[in-house]
Amino acid sequence: MGFGIEIKNSNNEILIDSKYRNMSYYSSGYVEAYNSDQPFTEVGIPISNIPTTPLVCLRPSVGSYCVVTRIVPNSYLCIRCYGHVDYFCCCESYELDIESSYGMRIFSEDGNVVFDSRFSYLKIYATEIIQLSTSTPYMDISHENIENPFYVLSNPQHLFFIQKNGIIESWLFFFIAGLYRISSNTVRVLFLWDRQVTLPPGNTAPPTVYGTPMTLLIVNI
Repeated sequence: MGFGIEIKNSNNEILIDSKYRNMSYYSSGYVEAYNSDQPFTEVGIPISNIPTTPLVCLRPSVGSYCVVTRIVPNSYLCIRCYGHVDYFCCCESYELDIESSYGMRIFSEDGNVVFDSRFSYLKIYATEIIQLSTSTPYMDISHENIENPFYVLSNPQHLFFIQKNGIIESWLFFFIAGLYRISSNTVRVLFLWDRQVTLPPGNTAPPTVYGTPMTLLIVNI
């Protein structure tokens, strides 16, 4: 390794590596939206107090939908949802300005904190690679031995199509991949309505999916 420290478990998996800044719990909360006029509501959450750009972990209630649509560092993040959604934010390890009589801190070569025993760290139980398409517009992921976890869906794919609306105009529909909770140990990744744009009449286009395969992390703290 050359420099630093590695701590492994009995399966030879690395738990702490002084060259990697671990993701630790910072804050949590929930969002709710039950707007009958709109399929989804976008809720903004301030994150100006979080030291680094957060990793947002979501847990929709059974029957609820959600997706993280925007993260603006040092400002806010947006969750689009219908129903009740719990979330927590993780960020890279940082200096904690609280004195403690015991514990352990590990620093990297450049002086950043990579581990602090006073933090609660992110646990990744499973990783799934997901590729949606027009013929496979959703995918169900089951985790029988993991009850009520949180989820992180990275790089959500998008879908769009153009539909005529009589002779007056056409509509361009955008969808984004998100989460739908089926049960305590099953989640569905599917396309959720994002927005709609009015175009001049006569335009049409079949459904098209774009974006690279997504990664779904099944996590908790």
